[in-house]
Amino acid sequence: MIYIRVPKTGSNSFLTAMKKMYECEQVGEGMGAHWEHWPAKRAKELIDPEIWDSYEKIGFVRHPHKWVVSIYHLRETFNMWMEDNNRPFHKFLPALKITILDYWFLDENGEMLVDKIYRTEDLREFLLDKGCIGLEDIHINKTHRKKPRVDLTEDDKKIIREKFWREFEYYPPAVKTKKEREKEMVIVKRTSDNVGIKVNKDFLDKIGGKRGLTPEEIEKDRADRMIQEPEIVEIISHRVGGITVKKDDGYSYDRAGGTLSWRNQNPGNIKHGAFAKGARAIGRGQGGHSVFASIKDGREAMKKLLFTPIRRYHKKSLLNALRTYAPVGDKNNNPDKYAKYVAAKSGISTSAVLNTLNGEQQDKMLDAMIVFEGYKLGHEVMV
Repeated sequence: MIYIRVPKTGSNSFLTAMKKMYECEQVGEGMGAHWEHWPAKRAKELIDPEIWDSYEKIGFVRHPHKWVVSIYHLRETFNMWMEDNNRPFHKFLPALKITILDYWFLDENGEMLVDKIYRTEDLREFLLDKGCIGLEDIHINKTHRKKPRVDLTEDDKKIIREKFWREFEYYPPAVKTKKEREKEMVIVKRTSDNVGIKVNKDFLDKIGGKRGLTPEEIEKDRADRMIQEPEIVEIISHRVGGITVKKDDGYSYDRAGGTLSWRNQNPGNIKHGAFAKGARAIGRGQGGHSVFASIKDGREAMKKLLFTPIRRYHKKSLLNALRTYAPVGDKNNNPDKYAKYVAAKSGISTSAVLNTLNGEQQDKMLDAMIVFEGYKLGHEVMV
């Protein structure tokens, strides 16, 4: 992997643990006072293009409140990021010229240069996942000087929120506990089969007030609507490993864990663009992939892309279609392996032209593709 080292995000702890397990090379050593903390755009210039394209690129963010205070204590070291480092915190903050994502992870056009961004708070789990057993609790802090206490005011927090809005996408609002959510639920009977379903009682009150319904009518209305999963209508924020959305039932939900294709309701991992917008995509999610209103819409988008003339996949063989769909050089894609897997699971030859497949064959092909894309369920909670 290629690690973009951001100061005060646990980088010393990260490197100490990884060096004990893997052979590591630091790029740019001896090229100036700040060579240890090159941003991704500078690292890309220094690293061989073939290595840059083939390796996974990662970095860490830290909660902006904590990071800004830590950087303030290092202002003499990193004076390149402010005009005058000899100033109190309430004057330092407005003068701070950089943010984590803008400076370290994005290029001049605002495009993300790294594949994954993790939170410093999740460093322990990351190290365990990489096999650094016994090193996960390592803590290296090179800042030994006595640090004056900094208490953030509401004005400070407002400035930080405005400057670091991208970083806050990795720190969604606090999620209610299961017990807290249970207290807000009531059981109503679904009129179709008289099955009891737990429903948020505040929502029942809200739609009742708007429509002038009786309590019994409210319960029936909401229970009938529970037969179908509410659809996503808005992306509130997204981050590595999670996305917060608003659905058409009026509530916000945090979708975490699982795979990106599940969180985005995009089983084919379709990139966001003109095609996706025309296929009911709600917007752009993590990694530039589309977020769809429902999993049904995500699957229909795959079907439209592959089997209609809109992008000319329909005239290609299964193998050539997947070479276009998941080209070599785009991360770790292996389209030939992809095609062989789909062929084996669906019973369709790799040489079969897509516009010759019947409806059943199309569905089998899509099912196999979704499995290969790594569709795995996560968990969704109301926030």
